[in-house]
Amino acid sequence: MSTSIYQEGYVLAAVDDSPYAESVAGYAGWAASRLHAPLQLLHTLNPDSVGTNRDLSGNPIDCPASDTGLALLERLRGNARKLYGIEAGTTQHYGTLLDTLQALEPQMRLLAIGKRGEDSNPSDHQLGSNLERIIRAVRRPVLVTSGPLLPVRRFLIAYDGGSAGQQCLDGVCAGAFFEGMECHLLMATEPSNKHQAQLEKAANRLRQAGFEPSTEIICGAPEVVIAQHINSREIDMLVMGSYGHSRIRNLFVGSTTTHVLLNCPKPVLML
Repeated sequence: MSTSIYQEGYVLAAVDDSPYAESVAGYAGWAASRLHAPLQLLHTLNPDSVGTNRDLSGNPIDCPASDTGLALLERLRGNARKLYGIEAGTTQHYGTLLDTLQALEPQMRLLAIGKRGEDSNPSDHQLGSNLERIIRAVRRPVLVTSGPLLPVRRFLIAYDGGSAGQQCLDGVCAGAFFEGMECHLLMATEPSNKHQAQLEKAANRLRQAGFEPSTEIICGAPEVVIAQHINSREIDMLVMGSYGHSRIRNLFVGSTTTHVLLNCPKPVLML
């Protein structure tokens, strides 16, 4: 199954009644405008959080959470129209978010979601429980937002020289999503001839695609090095490769990727 943001399908924003809703929908609208793709706004009703009254199809009725979600979708739809001139579609699904996203996966090309959901405590230094499961399971690029909607002019590629890094380069170079933006390429590892050669090879590929990347190798823990680089270079978006959809991804997504997402103050696009 393809994981390119340039395949057919819509950009899907998964929103809830959390502080991240405006950010998620805003960045999803920005992505849809860059990709010339449809935008779909999704609100889910978890079976554990709604009343027991159901219609003949099993959907909740007389449910305050449903009414609140529909109002949220309409407000975000109006924002997308105002900001990007996009007429977004809206949908409300009854079920868990993960089950809903897996069902909708064939129609989407990119998922936008907040770092934490409405059930998370903003003071906790951890990701929303749904997010980690979704990153493992959904076979589409994922854009994780973490703050207010801001212009995206500079992006940073966190490059590791391996298959995840190559997948990231494939996504950046394959189309016009990042066209016109300032590109930074970073390896968080021990400087060596091998790593310098890997970095230069990646930079040459970016140059061939029309970018003029700045390059740097910095020794240190990736989550710390990346966060510091984002702050010092005023980066607007971090781009990093995923780990594929295998047992290896399940092992690693809970370590380095989670720490990067936790420490990154800007949206993270996982290709």
